Amino acid sequence: MSLTDKITQKMMPLATAICENKHLTSLRDGFMVAFPATMFASIMMIIQNLPATFGFDKFLPDGFITFLNDFFGPIGNATMNVTALFVTFGVGYHFANYLKCSKIFAGAVSLSSFLLLLPFKTVKGQVYMPTAKLGSQGMIVAILTGFLATVIFAYPENKKITIKLPKQVPSGIATSFTSIIPSAASLLIFNTVRYLFTFTSWGNAFDCLFNVLQQSLVGLGTSLPATLVAVVAAQLLCWFGVHGQMIVGAITEPLLQTSNLENYAAFQAGKSLPHIICSTFMRIFPLIGGNGMTLGVVLV
Repeated sequence: MSLTDKITQKMMPLATAICENKHLTSLRDGFMVAFPATMFASIMMIIQNLPATFGFDKFLPDGFITFLNDFFGPIGNATMNVTALFVTFGVGYHFANYLKCSKIFAGAVSLSSFLLLLPFKTVKGQVYMPTAKLGSQGMIVAILTGFLATVIFAYPENKKITIKLPKQVPSGIATSFTSIIPSAASLLIFNTVRYLFTFTSWGNAFDCLFNVLQQSLVGLGTSLPATLVAVVAAQLLCWFGVHGQMIVGAITEPLLQTSNLENYAAFQAGKSLPHIICSTFMRIFPLIGGNGMTLGVVLV
C-alpha cells in the first residue's frame, strides 16, 4: 500500500464523520437559506457605491446620488441586516430532518423562539425591536436557538405528546394542531430563559453570548493561523480525493459569514472594517477558480 493510500485510509473516517455530522450539515445548510438574499444585497451594494468607488460621484448630480442611496439603501435592511432570522429558520428546518419531526413547524418555532429572546423596548406606548441584533450581533443566538428549539420541539412530537384529531380532519389542519404542544414547550422554555437573563448584568441573551462567545470565536476562526490551517486542510483533503472545501467549510463558513456581516454593518455605519478575513476574502483569494486556484493552472 502506497503512502497516499495509507494517509487516505486514515483521513477518510474523519472526513466522513465531519461530512455526515448532523449538527455541522444543518449549520451549513441553514446558512445557505440566507445566501440568495445576501448575494442579491451584495450586488446591489456594489452598484450603489460604484460612483464613489471610481471617484466620479463628484461629477454626477446630487439628485442622482440621492436616488442611488434611496433606491438601493433599504435592500440591505431587508437582507444582510436580518440574516440571523434566515439562519434561525434554516438551522431549525434542516436539523428537524435529522430529528424526524415537522420541518416547517420546527423552523417556525425556532424563529419565534429567537424573536422571544430579543430585548424589546417600550417607549411612550410604542414597542421597538432592536434590529441590530437581527444581523451579525445575533448570529450565535440564532445558531443555538435553531438547534435547541428544534430539540425541544421534536421531543414531545416524537413521544406522541400531541393533540390527536380524527382521521377525517384534513392533513394540513391536523399537522398544525399536532404541533401546538411541541411549539408551546419550546416557546415556554425560551421565555423562561429570556426572563432569567433579565436578572443578569447583560440583561439579555444576545449581549451575553455576543460578548462571551461570538467575538472570541469569530476572532479565533478568522485569524491568520486558523485560515492557513483551513486552506491547507481543504487542499490536502482534495489531494486525497475528498471534497475538502465542503468538509472544512462546514466548520469555518459560519464564522466567515459572521465576520462578513460585521464588515457590512461597519461599512454602512461609515466605520473601518473590523475583519480582513471573511467569506468574501476567501472567495476572492484562496478559492477563486476552485480549490487550489485550478483556474490559473488551466490558463497556464
